[in-house]
Amino acid sequence: FPVTIRIQLSAGGVYTPHNDTINIYPNGDLWGGSATDLVNHELVHTITFDVVENGLSVVQQAVVQEVKDALESYREKAWETIDPYVLDRIDNAVSEDYPHEMFSTLIAESDVRQALQGNVDLAQLEAIFNDILNSRKGGINAQDSSGNNGSNAEILQENVPTTPSTGTGKVSTVPTGIELIS
Repeated sequence: FPVTIRIQLSAGGVYTPHNDTINIYPNGDLWGGSATDLVNHELVHTITFDVVENGLSVVQQAVVQEVKDALESYREKAWETIDPYVLDRIDNAVSEDYPHEMFSTLIAESDVRQALQGNVDLAQLEAIFNDILNSRKGGINAQDSSGNNGSNAEILQENVPTTPSTGTGKVSTVPTGIELIS
């Protein structure tokens, strides 16, 4: 692996958009979530990368900024009561490669979503995610202009060995409307 991928894998995973590839390492030094959340996090990158990179609409940018402001406000008020790992993930969402990481963290990571429930409204961010997903001509299995048929999003329906897992390993529908592993 190139050095940059090795460094990013210490954080658990990396999506490489130029070749539409996900590399994961659930035992990375900085990853503390489940393998399922890690795979889902990287899958969200595959769905949102182009739209976020090429520009969200003015309305979408305003919503993303509102969510960021709400996250930062919540973090300031409740930092002493938030699990340190979840606090780190919130920090990552609003600072590292923002807004790419914000979408992936807040849409895919169950520990973060649970901590934010009732404290930060994610409905508008989920609506943007659904809009992006729906604009992909039928979702992740549609063929895009590069000929990719979404095969990078196909996941074995089993748990990743030697990693923490709280799920059943079966595909289920999350509130955002995309099928992710749970």
